[in-house]
Amino acid sequence: MLKISISQMEVFNSLEKNFSKIKDFIKFSKGDIVIFPELALTGYKFPFTSFSQKVIDSALFEIQNLTNIYKKYIFIGAPFYEKDKIYNAIYFVSSKKIEVVAEKFLLFPEIDNSFSPGNKRKIVEINSYRIGIIICFELRSPEIARNLIKENIDLIIVFAQWPKERMNHWETLLKARAIENQLYVAGVNAISKIDNLKIPGNSLVFPL
Repeated sequence: MLKISISQMEVFNSLEKNFSKIKDFIKFSKGDIVIFPELALTGYKFPFTSFSQKVIDSALFEIQNLTNIYKKYIFIGAPFYEKDKIYNAIYFVSSKKIEVVAEKFLLFPEIDNSFSPGNKRKIVEINSYRIGIIICFELRSPEIARNLIKENIDLIIVFAQWPKERMNHWETLLKARAIENQLYVAGVNAISKIDNLKIPGNSLVFPL
């Protein structure tokens, strides 16, 4: 059995501020796997073109050190820089490796303008459990989920910064992917803020 800790955090447009919260959550979480939202490390309004992969790697190496101390597996959203392109990516971090396991393919108009559509999507295996990854807007594509099912996965994790205005879509689509594919679906969403009011992200786990 695997225990999952969901970090439904408010994501700021500051790597330093987000990173401090991420480290604290890793330290105090109870799960074997700790999952953070889409672009949890940087937020969406981060000046992506002014930075490089070295900046992201520096933070990820520090997270990897924490996995050694606290015996955790981490999934976290952050940009991935490769060959003059930037991808909206999910990283898997363990004591043994740091790797990009998904690049967002279906980009949301305007919001994802800083990114190129990605192709990378790997299955992560932890203690014989096979995990597939979906990033935010891709939740609207049943085909992506079906392709993951062909890989004999046990769990889909959806990483998002899903807006409050369409929260009913978020909940309905998570449930639909679980029902139609007959497997567990976990969705981690960021907390949003409107007029200084924090709006819960409604992170959810749907069983078989």
